[in-house]
Amino acid sequence: MLATPANSAGCLDFIMVAGVHSESGSNDAVLVCRCTENPNRLVSPCYEIHHFKGLSVELGYGVKRIYAFYFYRLGTFIHDLRVIQTGIKTDSEVISVLVRGADELKNFAESVDAPRFPSSIEAAQQLEKLVRSLLMAIADNSSKGVHESVFGPDVESDAKWKIGHFESMFDKELHDFPIFSVEEKGNFSLSRLLTGASQGYPPGALSKLGSNIINEIDESGRCIAFSRPTAAAFHILRALELLAKAFIETRGLQEPPPNRCNWGEYIQILRNGGSPREITDLLQIIKDNYRNPIMHPDETLDQEKASSLFNICGSAVEVICRHLP
Repeated sequence: MLATPANSAGCLDFIMVAGVHSESGSNDAVLVCRCTENPNRLVSPCYEIHHFKGLSVELGYGVKRIYAFYFYRLGTFIHDLRVIQTGIKTDSEVISVLVRGADELKNFAESVDAPRFPSSIEAAQQLEKLVRSLLMAIADNSSKGVHESVFGPDVESDAKWKIGHFESMFDKELHDFPIFSVEEKGNFSLSRLLTGASQGYPPGALSKLGSNIINEIDESGRCIAFSRPTAAAFHILRALELLAKAFIETRGLQEPPPNRCNWGEYIQILRNGGSPREITDLLQIIKDNYRNPIMHPDETLDQEKASSLFNICGSAVEVICRHLP
């Protein structure tokens, strides 16, 4: 540990603590400010316990949620590095800017999305190297009692070029980054539609559904999210048909032969087997008004009708599940 006392001119006053273990597994030096104008004491963002993982989070099925605010955050830290100007006083505020900028550049280069920004990562690493060399020079000068600024004309010019180069590369690669917006669909939760619409079902009903039925419900939800209404209808109807067959099996009823597996046969078997009318009547309504019409290739559903069918089938699923053991 190297301690540097304050001087009468109010110059840099900090402690250089070496060998501090960071979350990334490296042993980096951390600047700990002792000046009264910095109430947080620590200059490094280590005290924030920053759990950076990437610019996005995987939702599954090739869909990612982008943390849009991160781009603003990164831009703010990079812009602040323009404090590197000839002769500027290296006080705690300047050091804070440098440490935060270097750490943010390092986090960006190590993020899970880094492979999408190869040129930006290279530029970020060059800029980070410069900033960290300046921090080490500041620490070295302080330990020797040297009060000269480490920011000369060459350093300012180099910093400006590296900042500009990073911004230029990042601008180009962000332009090529496939970021799209999916609008809300009615009163559905967009996040739920993308990650699994089945999770919106009551726990009691969901626990009685097989994985094949859950997959069809979830796929239907994703089709609604991406405005594929006819595809959404096919998937939710498949889910309900699978559940009807499972209900027939559970009640010990005889399934129809393979060449007669259709909704009409299922409904008739359920009626003959004494199944509750609330089940058979619901299935009949869905069969006559939705399932049969969209089997014709010249019939398609719009988003509103697909959403209605999704909800109606959801109600039918819950009704059937209430009668399952």
